[in-house]
Amino acid sequence: MENFKIITSERGKELVLLNNDKYSYVRTRKDGLMKWKCSNNSCSASLLTKIDKTFHSSNGKHVNHASNNNEKIERQILRENCKRKAEENTSTRPLKIIRTELLNSDLPNIMNNDITSVRKAIYDKKRKQYPIYPTSLNEAISQLKNIQNNDLCMFKSAQLEICR
Repeated sequence: MENFKIITSERGKELVLLNNDKYSYVRTRKDGLMKWKCSNNSCSASLLTKIDKTFHSSNGKHVNHASNNNEKIERQILRENCKRKAEENTSTRPLKIIRTELLNSDLPNIMNNDITSVRKAIYDKKRKQYPIYPTSLNEAISQLKNIQNNDLCMFKSAQLEICR
C-alpha cells in the first residue's frame, strides 16, 4: 500500500500514517495481526498490520472528519524527531537540533509559530530529565544525601556535610 508509514505521537506512542490518516494502536489479535483504529474518536475506520508492521488490510471508511493535511503531519514528525534528538543529546542547543532536522525534512513553508512550538517541546522534554525541586528543607536534605551516595556526582576535595 502506498503512503504507509510508522510515526510517533506527541505522547511517544506509535501511530500508523496511511494516506494522511493517523491510526493508533489498539491490540494484537489472536491470529497475530495488529489492530489500529483511526485517531479521531468519532471515526470507525480501522487497519490491520502484520507483526513486522507491514500493511495487511483496511476496514471501514473515514466519516465525520476530514483527513489531515500533509503539512500538519510533517510538522508533527519534525517535532517528534527534534524531541527524540534532544533527549539523546542533552548538551546540544535546541536551535542546532531544529536546524539539522529542518535540513533533513521537506517542509517548504514553515512558520515562526512552528519553530516556537518545536523549541518549547524540546525545552519541555529536556526539563523532564532534571530532578524535581524540593518543596521543603527535609526533601532538600534527602536529595543531597542521595546525590552524595550516588556515583553520579563526585566531590573533589571533601565530603558534603549536612547540618540539621
